[in-house]
Amino acid sequence: MTPATVFDRMAADYDAQWTTTEVGRAQRDQVWRILDAIFRRGERVLDIGCGTGEDALHLMARGVEVRAVDVSPGMVAMAQSRGVAAEVRCAEELGDVDSGTGRASLAYPLGKADAGRIACPTFDGAISNFGALNCVADLPAVGRELARVVRRLADDWGMAILVVEHDMNFVMGVCDQVIVLDFGKLISAGSPEHVRNDPAVVAAYLGTETDEQLEAESLDASESSPASVGASVPGVGGAS
Repeated sequence: MTPATVFDRMAADYDAQWTTTEVGRAQRDQVWRILDAIFRRGERVLDIGCGTGEDALHLMARGVEVRAVDVSPGMVAMAQSRGVAAEVRCAEELGDVDSGTGRASLAYPLGKADAGRIACPTFDGAISNFGALNCVADLPAVGRELARVVRRLADDWGMAILVVEHDMNFVMGVCDQVIVLDFGKLISAGSPEHVRNDPAVVAAYLGTETDEQLEAESLDASESSPASVGASVPGVGGAS
């Protein structure tokens, strides 16, 4: 049974069984305290795994614009019935629609496409809570989709973005400039390729052997050579 099927069956009674219970309300109040400190009126938020739309409604009441997605059609129908701009979409496919398909990408507020060009910048933040991401089969794929959104901000809008991340596939795939910290001390800065081969980075993160030695040993052992550390986009800068 898929997560969508499970949550479809729960959708009609979900709020009564969880949201409005004493425990459910106490936990959600804690979440809202954090969200209220982060997001301000006029900002845009992507709600991943929105359920019946409870978090979206709370943010909307405070003047925050929310786009919501959920893998469960039943949950999305409940959210839509409450006035939430929600659509059925799995978390691994957040950025899969380009502007040439006639559908606006979730990297931007929907309905803003004009002649194949998305008209507005992307979200100010994304939220996901109460276990939505625990139901995702490929969590790294969610990170890659969000990285594509970040990449478009730099490519299409020339925005500078700081990424603080330890996932090297994410860092090397999305960033143009990388800054590496070792116990708070700057040890390297430059392009991903420069940082990948910087002896100081190799020593700090991979041991004292050089990148060439590690690669040779990996080839001898029929293993792939290790990746490196960093973060940043042309417009995206990062630290590790």
